[in-house]
Parts: sequence; C-alpha cells; structure tokens
Amino acid sequence: MKSKFVATLALAGTLMAMALAGCQSKPEKPSAAGSAAPATRMTADRAHQVGREISEILVSKEKLLDSDKVSLYANRVGQYAAFHLDTGPKNMKCVGGGEKVLPPNGFRFALVHSPEKETVALPGGFIYISDALLAELTSEDQLAGIFAHEATNVVCQHGMARMQKVADTVPVGKQAPRYERLWKSTLPVRFKMVADRGAMMALYNGGYSPAAYIELVEKMGGPDSADRVAAMKKDFAKMQSKGLVDTSKSRAARFADFKRMSGV
Repeated sequence: MKSKFVATLALAGTLMAMALAGCQSKPEKPSAAGSAAPATRMTADRAHQVGREISEILVSKEKLLDSDKVSLYANRVGQYAAFHLDTGPKNMKCVGGGEKVLPPNGFRFALVHSPEKETVALPGGFIYISDALLAELTSEDQLAGIFAHEATNVVCQHGMARMQKVADTVPVGKQAPRYERLWKSTLPVRFKMVADRGAMMALYNGGYSPAAYIELVEKMGGPDSADRVAAMKKDFAKMQSKGLVDTSKSRAARFADFKRMSGV
C-alpha cells in the first residue's frame, strides 16, 4: 500500500526542481538536447526555505499533534539529542566524506497523525514522526534515537546529496518526477548505517541508552536491519568498555507522561 504520509510530499519534486533552478548564480551555456541540467548548488538558507515549504504541504495534509505539552516534550528530546550529535570531522563520517552542515535555523521536531510507522527529515532541519511509530516506542531513549538518526541525515545532507545528483544528471524538464520518487523511497543502507552511528553517538554522549535504539531497529525489522544491528552492536561494545551513564528512571517517567499526553 502506498504510504499516505510520504505521498503528501509529492509536490516536493516540483519545489526542489524550482529551488535548484533558482539557486543558479550565473547563466550557463545552453546544453545539448537531452543532456543533463547544468550543475547547481543549494545554500543552507535555501535548503531551509525549501524544507519549510515542503513542511507546509505536509502539515496541510496530515494533522499535527498540536498539544503544547506534546510539542514541548518532543522538541526538548529532539534538541537534546541533536545537541549531542558529532558534527566534527572524526568518529562519525558522512557517506563519501561529505561535509557536515547544521541547519542555520536549528531543528524543528513535530508529531503527525498517520497510520504509517514513519519518520521524515526535510532540508533545513524539519523532522516529523508519526503517532503510529510513536505507539511502538517503549522509552524516551528510542524517541531520542529516532530524532538523532534523522538529524544525522540532515547534518550529512543525505537527502540533499541524492537530489543534487538528480540536478546534475537529469534534464530540467524531467527532474520533478525523479524528486518525487526520491521522497517516496527509503535511503540506501549505507546512509542508514551512518545515521545509526550518529544516533548511537548522540545517545551515548547524552546519557541515553544506545541499547534501546538497537532494540528498536531490531524490532522494526526490514531487509537491511540485520546489517545495521550488527554494526551498532560493535559500536555499543566499545561504548560499554568506556562506561555508560544510567539515567533510565527519570527518562522512563518522562516518556510515560508524554505517551499519555499524546493519547497513543
């Protein structure tokens, strides 16, 4: 069944095609018929603008969980997790050695009503989780892990890298359908494993339990979950050898209150 949650992002293709065309700094020589579009680059500010425009499409189609307490809790957890991301050159490296870029206007975390167990990370740091996925979580650690995973995708520009490839190789008139297919597809496993490592490090640095996030990925399954879990368990063994901080009791109480407020 086609995901309604991700299907609402179909207009992202047109928006992204317009955005990449609009960020061209100077005219290029006309390309031969059927050749790829001239290469263009998205600035961080433009990425934020595009992410905000796509967010408006998303929230117009899917109802936000607009409780102030829910929003406050989700953003506190998300911001705390994002604060502990490894944004330096060591430890967690992006696919292909890409540059890590923090969204200039920070991250925004929100929940939407959807029967699909999904998350979406948009350019500019807009991150959404569905209440169907939230219902599967058993701890604040797992919520922080999901937020840190998606924030790592943003910092490593994983979605932008795939869109940029379309901009560089596909003729302008044919770009929008390709962008739409990107939004409806999942990231390659190599991207997921980088985001997993980023999530694990953020959890470890923030005093959360990386084991809880591993448990969630294992529980959710999927064709690439075994490889992801195996890689994370290796990282976790190294973390255990250095010592872990246990703040589980206070986090368990916060998360229980959060789920009650969310009504899931």
